[in-house]
Amino acid sequence: MRKIVRGNAPDILIEEQASTAGSKMPNWMVWGLEYKKKKEQNPSHTFSWKQFKNQKVNHHILTDLEKMADNHCHYCDDFPPVRGDQSIDHFKPKGNPAFYHLVYQWENLYQACKHCQDCKRELFEENLIRPDAPDYSFERYFTFNFRTFEIEILPGLIGEDLERAIASIRIFGFNQSGKPIRRRHALERYSAQQNPFLVDYPFRFLFD
Repeated sequence: MRKIVRGNAPDILIEEQASTAGSKMPNWMVWGLEYKKKKEQNPSHTFSWKQFKNQKVNHHILTDLEKMADNHCHYCDDFPPVRGDQSIDHFKPKGNPAFYHLVYQWENLYQACKHCQDCKRELFEENLIRPDAPDYSFERYFTFNFRTFEIEILPGLIGEDLERAIASIRIFGFNQSGKPIRRRHALERYSAQQNPFLVDYPFRFLFD
């Protein structure tokens, strides 16, 4: 997980419209409350991105998410992470009743590769690390094992930071399903190139 900086919310999410109560609210809040109502009325209701100005909302905002990490996965930094309509992950899961209203909240949306989406699914813990947290850095929680190519917990980590690192490695599946092999291949390619262009490589925390 490489630190990213979150930009301002796209206009499409923060433009205001009249809510059912008559007061004006940003689009993301109105749409979130609509989804919440549908799920509460019918728990089997399936989420799909709203259509807005002849295009689904996820297509409107994906470019802004891509810019945050140069089109790398926000969680594992794999490249490229695009998976069609499913490339945007809800950090606080859209299937959890406590978070129905956050499905369009900018701060809850991350670009994620297929691996991270499949590992994370609807899992969530309050101490899960966010790559755009102001105090996040790879070196604060993790170290990289250049022998096994696995992300490991920083030796000596204790307390809440230790719990956060354990939860994040497990939920994001950082060392599952061939990720260590892909990191080894990326490191080998990078080492073999003269003046490699870092943005074209996955797992850039290996070379920082």
